[in-house]
Amino acid sequence: MLVKPLTLKDFQKASLIHFSTLSDISSLCGLGIVKKLYKKLISDDNHFCLGAWQRTDLIALITVSYDMNNSDKLMHGLFSFSDFLRITMKILTGKLSLWRIFQRLVFENSVKRYLPNKYSSIVTLCVEDKFQRKGIGKKLVKTAIMRLKEKKINYLYVDTREDNLKALSFYKSLGFKIVLQSAGGILLKIKLK
Repeated sequence: MLVKPLTLKDFQKASLIHFSTLSDISSLCGLGIVKKLYKKLISDDNHFCLGAWQRTDLIALITVSYDMNNSDKLMHGLFSFSDFLRITMKILTGKLSLWRIFQRLVFENSVKRYLPNKYSSIVTLCVEDKFQRKGIGKKLVKTAIMRLKEKKINYLYVDTREDNLKALSFYKSLGFKIVLQSAGGILLKIKLK
């Protein structure tokens, strides 16, 4: 397995892995939104994206933001009017929970109050199902941490839903500690030594 930075030509593969492995708000909004997200994340200097490759196949990825408050604005700005119409239809047909969107926005507000300034965070960590529990996610996080240490960044954050026990256990096993719980979301932090 090889870990290397993703380039813009990888955004389609990255989008498909995200869409098939995560049940976050962006995935629930549709593959089109996820594709817009990865085009932006891969090309934006405020982020870095690393992929785990097996031969020519992308099997996992991690995206990290150097300034998550700025990343939230960038991600919210991806939605066009037609995207909002599609999301509204998904809400009306029960395919997307308005409550979950509301919880996410409340959680993001809580994080902004807790961390009002620039902070680094894992935006996404996705590992294809058949490659999970093989140390690939751990290798991606550790590689990202090394990169952040080179930039003299002291802390790395990540958030997940409180009902995502698998993710919570994974991040805690790497040394992340819970620092905030709000509206169904959990913010974790690790000190980069």
